[in-house]
Amino acid sequence: MKTPEFKSKPLNKPESGSLEEKEKLTRLLTEITNLDFYARLGVSRNTTDPEIDKAFRKKAKEFHPDNKPAELRDIYDRISRLYSEAQATLVNEKERQRYNARLGYLQPIVDTDIEANKESPAQRKERLLNQIKNAMDLEEGLSDFIYTIQVVLTGEKVITIDDINKLPDVKNWVIKNIKIEINKKGFDILNIGKVINTLLKIGIIKKEDINHLPEVKNFAIENIKYSSGLGVELFEKTRDFWVKIGVATKEEINGLPDIKETALRQIEKDMRKAGNLYETTKTEWVKAGVISQAEANKIKKGVFTRISDMLKQI
Repeated sequence: MKTPEFKSKPLNKPESGSLEEKEKLTRLLTEITNLDFYARLGVSRNTTDPEIDKAFRKKAKEFHPDNKPAELRDIYDRISRLYSEAQATLVNEKERQRYNARLGYLQPIVDTDIEANKESPAQRKERLLNQIKNAMDLEEGLSDFIYTIQVVLTGEKVITIDDINKLPDVKNWVIKNIKIEINKKGFDILNIGKVINTLLKIGIIKKEDINHLPEVKNFAIENIKYSSGLGVELFEKTRDFWVKIGVATKEEINGLPDIKETALRQIEKDMRKAGNLYETTKTEWVKAGVISQAEANKIKKGVFTRISDMLKQI
């Protein structure tokens, strides 16, 4: 399977540190955050480590925060880290295999073992189900489990998802490990959503199995809060994912004080800059349903009032 190549658009050399450059960088950050690691680096699924390193060096040279305008170093650093994350994962054979499992990029089983090829369908089915059971005993948890299931299902079609779901305690084991992954310190906050989505697509769990769990709901809220700080576009995609699962309603999420505060803070920050970025930011958050037009106008009035008071003191 070949991943469509994603090439970040050149910044067209806008004035260094300008509002135009900030807007383009912000859009790029949102775009690459939502790309898988292959598309992020602009390489195919079957690319080699040297080709991955070459693609990464090119990105690193363009987006490294050193020698960038001070007011843009933070966003350059965040973009650079995203490229570093992709490169570090894809050049590590074990991590790349796990990552491929989460994405669903898998090769069918090719069993060259002579004895295995002499198996009857019933024997092969039993052996493959045992592989899945063994994956449940590994310390790696969900990553190896998902990989094993997806490889088995894309093989000779000896077993089905119904066969897997009949295994003793498989659903309970998955739910337990979802909780474990959520509670891990330093776990990638953007990744657990992808893991849950993969499990839902495979059919191991249903939305009803997890949307009532306090751990999942609390994590979803943190995931949404985190995404809101990266801009309204990523916020909406993350919010809509969790709404689709049934963890919360759109109205509940939009009404969270932290989300509203983030939106208002972004609008006020952009208002202090030249250009029309404020109007764009305001319109997007209003359209997303997080704030009302009246709330956005209050910010404008408050900022202008403070500026007027400062001018009077001069």
